Amino acid sequence: MKNLKSLLVAGAMVVAGSAMAQDYNRVGLSYNYDHYRYNKNFYGNDKDRDPSFSSNGVGLNYIHGFRLTRSLPMYIEVGGNLNFGFREESGMILQNGHSVKGKEQFQNLNLTVPVNFAWKFNLGKEFYITPYYGVSFKVNFITRERIGIINGKTIWSDWVNLLKEDENIGMIKGYTWRTFQMGTHLGATFGWKHVSLGLQYGGDFIPAYSVIVKKGEFSTRYAVDTTNFKLTLGYEF
Repeated sequence: MKNLKSLLVAGAMVVAGSAMAQDYNRVGLSYNYDHYRYNKNFYGNDKDRDPSFSSNGVGLNYIHGFRLTRSLPMYIEVGGNLNFGFREESGMILQNGHSVKGKEQFQNLNLTVPVNFAWKFNLGKEFYITPYYGVSFKVNFITRERIGIINGKTIWSDWVNLLKEDENIGMIKGYTWRTFQMGTHLGATFGWKHVSLGLQYGGDFIPAYSVIVKKGEFSTRYAVDTTNFKLTLGYEF
């Protein structure tokens, strides 16, 4: 009888501990705003020639929160975000040394794996706020661009694969954009029952593009750094 009572007490303690140390899952759909900043070596002192640009996009996001302790609401969040960014801009572009009316298109498809340290504050029974800080690991599957000449209708060039060494459909050797990037970010998730709204801002410390060009004794670094803002509507369970 004592053994049975001990087993029941132990089982109750395990159930109570599991309830206290409850993990969570969150799925969401995000709006992404990415900025690609070219360093000054691309344009010198002429800011009108600065090729920096921004793209809009959407993302499918998943996060799992692992609770670290029973006494404090500290979590490690790990997940995956599939993001698609795109840009189209009209204006004057250079074609064979001449300025003509045209369009530029840019597309990026990437998978980003965030690892966050989070602290979840419960505000009553239904509301919560979860601020977090983390690092991200990004794999770019597609980074490409093309131009179109407007002459009555738009005549598009072939897509240029910025990740591939190919003088016909990609970049020349040594001048490709990066497939892998790393970065940091901070943000907060605001929740009501199962519905959440997330805000996040971050940047990559491994740039999207980085090439050192040597001329004699001198070398010049050309780099494209990326920053990101994300607004996510999610469901937590």
